[in-house]
Amino acid sequence: MTEDPINKQIKQSLDAQADSIDRQTQVKLNELRHAAIKHPQTNQFNRFQWSLVGIAATTVMVISLMLILPKQQTDHIDDSFMFEDLELLANEADTDFYQDIDFLSWLDENQWLESDI
Repeated sequence: MTEDPINKQIKQSLDAQADSIDRQTQVKLNELRHAAIKHPQTNQFNRFQWSLVGIAATTVMVISLMLILPKQQTDHIDDSFMFEDLELLANEADTDFYQDIDFLSWLDENQWLESDI
């Protein structure tokens, strides 16, 4: 596999700098590297703590939406529309019409309405 000329030049430059480090510094760096590998640094937040952070953030968002959205929704509701459906359902005189709506639509399609009879 051929390397990119820029990558090859960077690698050579870094290798040259690493070779120019004195022996005592190289030994100290190797000791620190092995210590880091032997004892990896533990993460301060475990999964339980992250889940608590997520639950807290979600709770704050839900509460803020509950406080903001109901005010916006109730501003646009007209009280007259709220009871129109109730009035239609309570009107017993029109129930026969709704029960026979299929028959009436068939009569309309076949032009057999009372005006034609």
